[in-house]
Amino acid sequence: MPGWTDTISAAGGLSLIGGMGVINFIHGKKNNIADLIPVDIVSNMIIVGTAHQANKKELKIIHSSSSNRRPITWVEYKNYIFEYLKNNPYNIQLF
Repeated sequence: MPGWTDTISAAGGLSLIGGMGVINFIHGKKNNIADLIPVDIVSNMIIVGTAHQANKKELKIIHSSSSNRRPITWVEYKNYIFEYLKNNPYNIQLF
């Protein structure tokens, strides 16, 4: 399909299949923090972390997360996605 990305994972995949009507329920706690972080930030951290560790004898653990800077709950994420889909519905929907 034109304009669709080749790879979709995690929350993006849930948003896509939920928006198309493939699923309509996901069991979870709506007020839990959704630690959503763009894959390019994670990829950059892997590259920088690998370069930083080069030629070092001990391993340093680097953690990448976003929930303490701009926390969002799963219910807030759902509401943003629903609002977006009301104004920009997919061409293909099953519901």
